[in-house]
Order: sequence, then structure tokens, then C-alpha cells
Amino acid sequence: MSEINDQPIYPNARLGTKKWYLDEFRKVQKESFELNKRLMELCKQEKVTSGCLLAYDPHRALWYEELSNLYTRSRRRKARLISIQSSYDLFVQDVNRLREFVEEQEALPFEESQKQVLIREGKLQNRDKEE
Repeated sequence: MSEINDQPIYPNARLGTKKWYLDEFRKVQKESFELNKRLMELCKQEKVTSGCLLAYDPHRALWYEELSNLYTRSRRRKARLISIQSSYDLFVQDVNRLREFVEEQEALPFEESQKQVLIREGKLQNRDKEE
């Protein structure tokens, strides 16, 4: 995955315009990639289930795809501002939800993490015991 540049694409974009939303989307997108890496690390540490990778991944949502498509000029021209605003707001909500989950799981001790609680409650099998 390519690194996202911190420089705005449209440095003189006016607040609330399509170009402004595109620059803001890039900022949030960069944070979401970092959060996703942290979530994958939690999964490797056996603190969360692999299902969390699907449930909390904001990049799988339809609004992420819609915002990503705005990088092509023709699609940006056809897109309505209200549609861009709502997609951006939904993407930000997903990233906030991911951030809250990751920070919560990182703060918990191993025994109290999401996956370990599910194993202890019998809702998830521990593969280590089967081997």
C-alpha cells in the first residue's frame, strides 16, 4: 500500500467544497491505515478475533469506495456535494469507531481482551487446547 502524502492536493480549497472534502478525506484515510495496522497487530497478539478485521475495517464500506473514486476528475465533477458530505461523515464515524475499539483493546490486559473473554465464556474455541 502506498504511503499517503501529508501535503494537500488542493492547498487553496475553500471550506466545504468538493476539493476540501477530498483533502480532508486523505487526512482521515491516513489515520485509518495506521489504525488498521494496529488492529492487525492486536490480532497477531491474540487479543482480538480475526472477525474484527472485517467488522471494524472502514475501507470495506461503500462510502469509502465512493470517496476514493473522487480522485478521478470526471467522477468528482459528476458527484453531488451532499453525497460527498454524507460519505465523508460516514467514513469519519467508521474511523472513530475503529479508533475507540483499538485504543480500548490496547489498554486492556491480555486476559481481559476481546478474544480471551470470548474463549473464557465458551463462545470461541481456543485452538491451543485442541492441538
